[in-house]
Amino acid sequence: MESLTVDQLLTLANKQDGTGTTALLKYDLPISSLEFCVELIEQTGVMLTPGSALDMEGYVRLGYANNRDVLETGLAKVSEFLAKHRA
Repeated sequence: MESLTVDQLLTLANKQDGTGTTALLKYDLPISSLEFCVELIEQTGVMLTPGSALDMEGYVRLGYANNRDVLETGLAKVSEFLAKHRA
């Protein structure tokens, strides 16, 4: 999962059926989706749903039914989290 902007997220959503408010994002780190989500919320305050809760290990579920500023801030924090894990 690379950096994702709000515009890219909404474009992806509209390519589905345009009516949803969640997206499943694949990540490439050597940790479980539960570990990913627990570390993410503890370190950044951003909450995602682990893919394992949906029988989709290796993915996280992102809800985007919020205002644009909140989404941009959250996505930036997720990007920083990913960058630290790749270093």
